[in-house]
This record gives sequence, C-alpha cells and structure tokens, in this order.
Amino acid sequence: MISAIMFLGLQIKEFYNINLYMNESFYITVFFSLIGLHLFHIILGVYFLSTQTHSMVYPTYMKFLVIPMYEYRFLLIVYWHFVDCLWLIIYYMFSL
Repeated sequence: MISAIMFLGLQIKEFYNINLYMNESFYITVFFSLIGLHLFHIILGVYFLSTQTHSMVYPTYMKFLVIPMYEYRFLLIVYWHFVDCLWLIIYYMFSL
C-alpha cells in the first residue's frame, strides 16, 4: 500500500510538471486518458486496502459486508493484480 501511495504522489507531481496538453496530439490524449484511468484504479485499490487494514485492527468495522471476509480479501487480491497487469499493458504500449 505504501508503494501505491508513493506511485500516486509521483504521478500527480509528474502531471503538474509536464509541459504537454491533451489537445496537442492523439498520442498524448490517449496517454493521459490511460494514465488517468490507471490512477483512478490505484486510488480505488488504496481505499480497499486501507479498509482491509482497518478491519484487521478493528474486526467489527466490516460488519456491513454481504460477503465473508475471506472472499473480500480474495477479490481485493484479484483486483490489485488486475491493476498491475493493466499497468504492464500500458507500459508496453507506450514503450514501443
């Protein structure tokens, strides 16, 4: 979770320091759109990880869940690996 928060901070800092605009070219538009989508998924993942961590400290915190906690953890793991795979695909697409 710490590396995800560091990644978010670095990406936001990079967005502010870059001198490119979305209307300059199609490549830049697609790049910013995909990176923004990835950042949104990272933010969701950090939220889910923080609720999971909080529920480990305070077990009554996640009583509202409809699914058992082990399924929630499994879905969280699957989601986080989806975000990792998405980043690898985006990196491969823009490194060619």
